[in-house]
Amino acid sequence: MKWIIDEQYDGMIIREYLQKIHGFSRRILTAVKLERKNIQVNGVEKNVRYALSAGDVLEIRFPKEKVSAALKPEK
Repeated sequence: MKWIIDEQYDGMIIREYLQKIHGFSRRILTAVKLERKNIQVNGVEKNVRYALSAGDVLEIRFPKEKVSAALKPEK
C-alpha cells in the first residue's frame, strides 16, 4: 500500500498516521514492523517512530499470510 502524505499530516509519526488515519490495529503494525523493509518512506526503510513530512511517499508491505493447519476447506 502506498500513500502520499498530505500537508495536514506533516509531522505525524508513521504509527499514529497508520492507526488514526487508516485504522491499522496494533497487531497489524507489529506484524509489519517485524520484517525489514516493510515500512519505507521515499524508498528508504524507516521505523514507526519516523515523523512524516508533506509530500513523503509512505509504502507499507504486509508479511505473507500463514495458513493454519486447523483450517479445513468447505464445499
